[in-house]
Amino acid sequence: MEVDHGAIEELLGAYALNAVDPHDAVMVDSHVAGCFECRAELEQHLEVAALLPASSDFAPASVWDAIAGELGRERSPERSSVQSLNPRRHWRMRRLAAAAAFVLLAGAAVVQSARLGAVNDDLAAVRSTVVALEQQIDRPILEIAASQARLNPLAQQVMLGSEVSGSNAIIVLMPDGTGYLVEHTLKPLPPDRTYQLWSIVDGKVISAGVLGPEPGVVPFHIDPAGFEGFAITEEVIGGVPSSDNAPVVVWLAA
Repeated sequence: MEVDHGAIEELLGAYALNAVDPHDAVMVDSHVAGCFECRAELEQHLEVAALLPASSDFAPASVWDAIAGELGRERSPERSSVQSLNPRRHWRMRRLAAAAAFVLLAGAAVVQSARLGAVNDDLAAVRSTVVALEQQIDRPILEIAASQARLNPLAQQVMLGSEVSGSNAIIVLMPDGTGYLVEHTLKPLPPDRTYQLWSIVDGKVISAGVLGPEPGVVPFHIDPAGFEGFAITEEVIGGVPSSDNAPVVVWLAA
């Protein structure tokens, strides 16, 4: 069936809203099958229409009423092809097409706004990720390594303590003997004093490193074979090869 291109083009918006009767729908289908221009325009209308609820949020209620009214007046047993519309019917169809175009235009604006909102949300998430990465970069490498060790499921995390000193400390020990002093409540010492870490291996107390008078995150390494516990003592600056001092904090394996 040959139909007028302009008339079909006017009906595309209403067709996308499912607001044309079956007779005109058949002619639209037939036309867009062979008209690339109308098919492309219809696909755009359908994309918007698919995202629109039948709600006055997208267009005034009067617009929906107008469409419904036009459809009611168009329900008649006498049908004529689009190319031979009488003037009165053609005028009503133009009103219907205009109303449908208004709805699609309003809907497209809302959809575009929603998409922009989603893009803004994505940008906010990216910004948050960048900030987090910047904070990671600003952290000392030693702190990052200690944090990763604490998250390692194979790592052993122990707490040293003492009822006498009231202090405690947390040490993370990896299976290969790499360890970190990660937290503590040790009080600061004078500049001429230092804390010293000891590992207990096969009943022997072996120095694992000098921690300084105000320890931060401190790495160390011990032989994990025969490991039985840790102790921290207060010593003279520089540390000692062996200690006669009572531990400030201690932990022994059960």
